[in-house]
Amino acid sequence: MKNRIIYLILCFLVLGGISQKVRGAKTSRCADGKENIKVFYSPDVKNLSTVWWAEFNELSKENQLELIEIKEPGISEIIDTKTGLGIVSRDFIQPEDWEALWQIVIGREIIVPVFNSENTCFEAIMKQGISPEKMKTFFSGNINKFNLIDAKNAKEVSLYLSNDALVLKSVEKFLAIDKNAIAQNQIVPFKELIRQIQKDVNAIGFCKLTDVYKIDEKQFVSGVSLLPIDLNNNKKLDSFENIYTNFDAFTRGVWVGKYPQSLIRNLYLVAGGAPKGEVQKSFVQWGLNQGQEYMNECGFVALVANEKQFKLDKLADGAEIVTTATGNNYTIIKGILFFIIVILIIGFTIEAVRTHFYKKRLLSKDTFQTNEIVNNSNNPLPAGLYFDKSHMWSYMEKNGNIRLGFDSFLSGITGDLTGIILKRPGDTIKRGEPIVSIIQNGKKLTIKSPISGTITEPNQKLVKDPALINIAPYADGWVYLVEPNNWLREIQLMLMADKFTLWLNVEYLRLKDFFALVTPKYEAAPVLAILQEGGEIKKGVLTDFGPKEWEEFQTHFIDGTM
Repeated sequence: MKNRIIYLILCFLVLGGISQKVRGAKTSRCADGKENIKVFYSPDVKNLSTVWWAEFNELSKENQLELIEIKEPGISEIIDTKTGLGIVSRDFIQPEDWEALWQIVIGREIIVPVFNSENTCFEAIMKQGISPEKMKTFFSGNINKFNLIDAKNAKEVSLYLSNDALVLKSVEKFLAIDKNAIAQNQIVPFKELIRQIQKDVNAIGFCKLTDVYKIDEKQFVSGVSLLPIDLNNNKKLDSFENIYTNFDAFTRGVWVGKYPQSLIRNLYLVAGGAPKGEVQKSFVQWGLNQGQEYMNECGFVALVANEKQFKLDKLADGAEIVTTATGNNYTIIKGILFFIIVILIIGFTIEAVRTHFYKKRLLSKDTFQTNEIVNNSNNPLPAGLYFDKSHMWSYMEKNGNIRLGFDSFLSGITGDLTGIILKRPGDTIKRGEPIVSIIQNGKKLTIKSPISGTITEPNQKLVKDPALINIAPYADGWVYLVEPNNWLREIQLMLMADKFTLWLNVEYLRLKDFFALVTPKYEAAPVLAILQEGGEIKKGVLTDFGPKEWEEFQTHFIDGTM
């Protein structure tokens, strides 16, 4: 399996090299030496695009931007214009075109449920939240009462939705309801919605966050509060759901993935490739800095501070100008690269065929089927975290410390943990060196650190209940707080949720191959790992294996990831 991964990586590197050569065209310039930059925008972001264009041109009189509206959904204008940039919502780009673009989030629209701050159930609602399932019943007409405390004293709910098209579309998707389920008299302009919420203590509504939050005054509209969502429907707001205390906590929670994605629409700056020209880079940097000041007035929510800083750091580190091979030299290079790719594909095919027959022989034995499987597709990773191939995640807190924990992939394999060996406060750690050992009934795995720094706080809850890592790997099951000493460099070696999800798909195949290879070595090891050809691996699979197999897993799987 290692050979297959090497072949894949080499193919990606070679193809990436070709892609960079093709995209590394020289910046287009006018006859007077000024850069010719066109900024395209989708109609739904016209207001913001116009403001940004005017403000940036006022500052950069030497290089004026040209503003162009994209009439039809697509990216051809942006791709064909090598120095062009686009300001678009995600909805305006076709899914099949999205991967062809360089992209960066510059703001977002957030749809929120709100209710009257004087509601008689206010305290209970803020502690318990309301589940999407219960919200859905408000539209059915069968159950339309607040009955979180005492059903006998429940009050009728008045329901309102802003007449904004995005609000209606998002609510329909979030609650999985048909648009016909919404009565026309419930759809009102957002100002009328606010007025109804303020005068009716039993009213709730859905609108944009910017409709109910006054950014200049740093407070919500009088008498209106965010309605907490009980995502897991357990009638309480767990720590990972409790993001409704104030505006900053809420927007930060949205960024890190604690809020339903169906109620969020991101706004992007896109281009045919990473910005290379000085004006291109300046405009992107300006948009992430001064441009954020205009977000709220244009109906968008600005980036949170940590998110903005990360994007600026990444832009500064990665915005390199790529030189391009031309003429005959480039033709020769393409020929050589094509030959290398052919060789790699042949090697990959041979390795895949060999592994296929080996696994087929193994799987002729009895197999075991279970509904609980290790599968990442049904458990999306939280956004805003940095994931490392050591199967640990990192997140920067407001004070600059880094919170570390295990990803759900590894915690799903081990089964419920029974012990943990933690480092002490003040201990120094280095990326790639052992940081924590997890134990399951005497069997142990040692995991390497994704970052360097000094331990400031181990999670002492894990000493009494190490299974928190299995139950809530991204919440109460965190492992350390660390004061980093090489953070900006080391996060470049990690992946965000979307890229890490793709990597986990390869990691899952590697896991299946590991069990296919290790099982025949030990007669006592049950052949329970793999169900059938193309099947799944059951959750907690390592529980069924003994110390020797765990040692093999440490050596050939865990240590092989770094």
